[in-house]
Order: sequence, then structure tokens, then C-alpha cells
Amino acid sequence: MIKKIIKSLDLESKVRDISPIDEIKLAMNPTKFCNIINNYKSNDSIEKYIIKLLLAKECDVLDIISDNYFNNILGSIHFILGNSYSIDTKIFNIIYKHRELIKQVPLNIMDSYNIIVFNHDYDHLPSASLKKLHKFYNYEIISRWYKTVVSQPVTKSEYFKVTKSNTKDKQWAKYLEVWSIYNSSCLELKEYIKKLLKFYKPISNPVVGCSHFGKKYYEHCLESYIGLDTKPVILEKWAYKELDRLMEQMKLYIKIVEPSLDLSDPYKKFIDKISKNKEQHFSSKKELITTYQDTINKYRKIYVETLGFPEYEKPNLIIFDNSKLGGGYYYLNNFYLNVHSWKEMKKYTVESLVLHETMPGHHTQVHVMLNKTNKYSLLFNYFGSSCTGFIEGWGLFSEKLGFDQTTWDKIGQLEFEIFRTVRIIVDIGIHYHGKTPEEMTDYMEKHLTLSKNEILNEIYRYVCSPGQAVAYKVGNQVFQKILEKQNITNYLDRKAIDLYKKLIIDGPKPLKFICKDYGLNVNELFNFRTKF
Repeated sequence: MIKKIIKSLDLESKVRDISPIDEIKLAMNPTKFCNIINNYKSNDSIEKYIIKLLLAKECDVLDIISDNYFNNILGSIHFILGNSYSIDTKIFNIIYKHRELIKQVPLNIMDSYNIIVFNHDYDHLPSASLKKLHKFYNYEIISRWYKTVVSQPVTKSEYFKVTKSNTKDKQWAKYLEVWSIYNSSCLELKEYIKKLLKFYKPISNPVVGCSHFGKKYYEHCLESYIGLDTKPVILEKWAYKELDRLMEQMKLYIKIVEPSLDLSDPYKKFIDKISKNKEQHFSSKKELITTYQDTINKYRKIYVETLGFPEYEKPNLIIFDNSKLGGGYYYLNNFYLNVHSWKEMKKYTVESLVLHETMPGHHTQVHVMLNKTNKYSLLFNYFGSSCTGFIEGWGLFSEKLGFDQTTWDKIGQLEFEIFRTVRIIVDIGIHYHGKTPEEMTDYMEKHLTLSKNEILNEIYRYVCSPGQAVAYKVGNQVFQKILEKQNITNYLDRKAIDLYKKLIIDGPKPLKFICKDYGLNVNELFNFRTKF
């Protein structure tokens, strides 16, 4: 199937060459794409599963709302154009070659929003759904998009500082040409979003997200990200129990470093106490960067040099400063660390973030995926949202795989896992139960140390990508259950390490198939507490 799609739509045939240009080509040819998968007959269980998700009737709504401030092709392009290290890469040269296609992006997005907001004709949708589409968003979400559409380009001095190219002047000229097209496209989209703001401003729309379309829509979103058919109510019940368990653990660890606290004190008092501990704040950006680089070096030595995990390229630490983006990302060999709010960043989260983003987390797993040539590699890289549970689940699980850690490091690991557990409750609350962002803000403030603005950024991210935030903790649960099934009680012993290597090499896959491979009963995944 994937070979037919690639040939028909002129997509890249090598995993490492896939870029936002391929997203544009797919968006420009929906009819041709649908005809291929509608007429394709497969006997392969994984292919059939991906086709089922792609052809589900719920996709008619979800495809239209998929372009938003958190997730759109212009944003994907900026992720490359906003990074001086990317200008010398093959991906950039592919974008340059097809740069005229960038002009198509705002047109595609405007077509979608003409359907969402202004009810322009769309044959595949029943009129009842069409009239509800605008309720998926509200003024706040659209205004956030308006503020984030146009960003700053890389400067010539920034590029010349990092480049090793012998043709840097020529490459810089290419960059300016691509940026000009990209920037014009962003400005065109921004003008259109002004029109959307005028539409949304007089409308009171406190309830946003999937709940307007019925529970089946959110159930489809969930499965599309976690690759597992399970009910939101089951996940929600499990998440509440997990949250209680993790908070009790957290209080015990915080009590060790803050003995003045009483275990009967509210949980919020515990986390507020550690967030204000001055010893866990960095004294300078230099100290922060050095600490992260030293930790990356530590785990590369352990996992690659000592334990023999696969490595195709070393991970790079890329420092950037952007108030509109999150704290850390991994993309094509680079761990991007946002130091915009460095004064609020904590030392006790360094180990968990490095383990998640580099080794044995995303860098190890993604590099194995990019260098594999099995029959699913291209399929999952083009249509692998159902592998998010595996990929992000492995990232979260990796946070537990630290060596020689302190009590503070364990506190950081628990803080991140609690955060991912709260995400499940909030995501389901918004999209399944119709809770408002304001209600979910109050809930998150009781369990997290994030500022109100950071919490709002998180919540509107969940609104824009229903089900995605659930994938982390669910994937983590599957990996923990695999260890239990294998009777592994020490997750850093040789048997466990060998299992992790096998999981990385065999993956990614939708979690449904990982469960099948390791003999897990999906119905028992969320029935009882884990040992880890």
C-alpha cells in the first residue's frame, strides 16, 4: 500500500528524507489518496489496522480540524527553518527544491476553516456535524494561533557560527529564498485568522473539543494515537488510581529532602515546597547547559559504550530561546532545550528529561526506526500516529532507567509521571465529558507546579490534538506490564536490558500488536496497580 501511495503522490521513498513537503503533497491530493487505500486489499494485520483507522468515518471531522496553532504544516516547516543547524541538512535541501509548494499550505488551511466556521459545502459530512464544527474551537484558541503564526528567522551570524559547509554563502542565499516564501505564506494565513477572530469573538463557546460530536469521535482519536482499542472511562478510572499512588510515593520522597513536612499535609504543600527550593534552581544559563551536556555524556557512556545499545549518530544538544515553545524536543539527532525560562527550570528534572529525549529514549528509539528497512518503516513514518503510544510511552518509561540517581532525581521522575497521568484525566475531561478549559485549569493547578499560563498552554494543546496527551502514560503502562509478564523485578538488570534492546529493534508498532507479541491481555492492562 505505502509503495503505491509514494509512487502516485511523488512522496519520498526513504524514511530519513521524509519532510513537511510530503505532508503538503498528501494534503493536496486527498481524493487520490483515499482512492488508493479504499481499493487496496491487504492480508497483513498491521496494514489492515492502519487502513481501518484511516478510513473511519470519524476522520471526516478530524481531518478538517487537524490544522491548528499546535499542529500545522507551517509549524513543521518553521521547526526546520527556525534552527540554524538544519540549514545544511538534506531535509532543508528537499524543502528548497519544492519551496513553491509552501504557498499551497495557507490555501489548504483556509479551505478547512471555511468548512469549520462558515459551513462551506463538504460532501462527506452530514449537515448536523457541519453545523457543530466551529464549536471545536473558541476565541482563545484562535487568538493563540494568531500570536504564533509568524516567527523570527535564523540570523546570518547564527548560521555562520555553526555551519561547517564550504558553500555557506550559497546555502544562506537558499535559506533566505525559502524563508521569504514561508514568511509570505504565514502572513497570508495570519490575515485569514483575523477573519476567524471576528467570527469567534461574539460567540460564547466555553466547551471546546470533541464532546460536541459524540463519544465515538473521541474513542477514535484515542485509538488513532495509542494504537489500542480501550474505553475512555476505563483509562480515566485507572488514571485516578495511578495518580493517588504516585502522589503518595512523591510525598514519601519529598519528606526525605524536606523533613519539616508532615505526611498528613496536603499534596499541594509538598510540591510547592520543592518548587521553591533554591538549591534546585540553576545559578546561570551556563550551569544549566553544562549540567545537561554532562548528563547526556553520562548516559551515552552507560547505554552505548557499556551496555551496547545501538547508536548511528551521537545526539547533539541544541540550545534555543523561544517563549512560545515547550521545554524540550527531540528531532533528527538533536535534543532541543529551550532556555527561555531557565530561572524556573529545576535541577531535579534534568535526568528524566535527558533519559526521555536522548538515551535510551527518543534518540535511541527513533534512530533505530530511521535506519531500519523493514516493510513497516515507511508506513509508520507516513501514517504512524497510532505508534505514538509506543514512541512516547517508551520515552516516559525511559525516565525510570537512570543509574546512580539521587532522591531529587527520583522526585523529578515522579513529577513527570504525575504530569502525564494528569494529562489523561484532563484530555478525557475535555473531549469525552465536555469539561471546560477553566475547570481543567483548576484541576491541574492542584496537582502540578506549572504556572497558570503554562497550564493553559498545555490544555489548549490537548484541545487541538484529542487523545495525543494520553499516549505517554498508556504506552508506559504497556512496557511495565511486559516486564511483569517476563517476571522481571529489577528493571536495570541484564535480562531487562536485553528486553529493552529487543523492544526498540522490534518497534515502533501500535500498542495492540506489542501486547499481542508479548502475550498481554488488553483487558487487564488497566485493572490493577503496577509494581514499578
